[in-house]
Amino acid sequence: MIITLYASKSASKTSLAVSMAVYLGQQKQRVVLADVDVPQNSAHKWLKIRRSKPLPNQDWVQATDFFDVEELKGLNKEFKFVIVDCSGKADLNSFNAIDLSDFLIVPVKPESITMMSLKETLDNCIAYSKTKPVVIVITNCSTHHLVTSTQDAKDIILKVINSYTNITLANTTISERKVWKDIVAEGKGITESKNKKAILEFNNLMKELACHWSK
Repeated sequence: MIITLYASKSASKTSLAVSMAVYLGQQKQRVVLADVDVPQNSAHKWLKIRRSKPLPNQDWVQATDFFDVEELKGLNKEFKFVIVDCSGKADLNSFNAIDLSDFLIVPVKPESITMMSLKETLDNCIAYSKTKPVVIVITNCSTHHLVTSTQDAKDIILKVINSYTNITLANTTISERKVWKDIVAEGKGITESKNKKAILEFNNLMKELACHWSK
């Protein structure tokens, strides 16, 4: 199964991608992480750090320029899960990944500028993924009970996706916590951190996503 994360860098996309790879590895699944976000290559940087520490290594593939479609198909035959970290831009690597994906995850931040570009992002997903399932995950949510940006974002997203039949909004949200930035610098997945609240949120998200891609 090819699972592609498609979003801007600010939406914790890479942190989610590497954490998904680690989580699935911990579940004894055969998983590979493919970094096709050539401008950033954040997942590749994460892996280099990981390999310098006494942590379980992950299988990985890095695109230095153009990511071969046949290579992605080959990975899908070899591994149970292929987690693809791609940019949220309209580039060939992203569109190839979207086209071949079985499941798409679109992380978004609950802020005005992200909401303004959301429909364009979803249109790109639909144009190349057709009727494949797409799940939007709200990340970087404020933990302060008086901040309403997360609920405001939910309301906007539900209106935007009302006309799409294959796009849903995840019930689970990911709170903005320093640990999400720390894990990339430490070469870890969120489930390898010591932040129990962050781990609980992420585990709940993975269970919810698994229900979607198991349908």
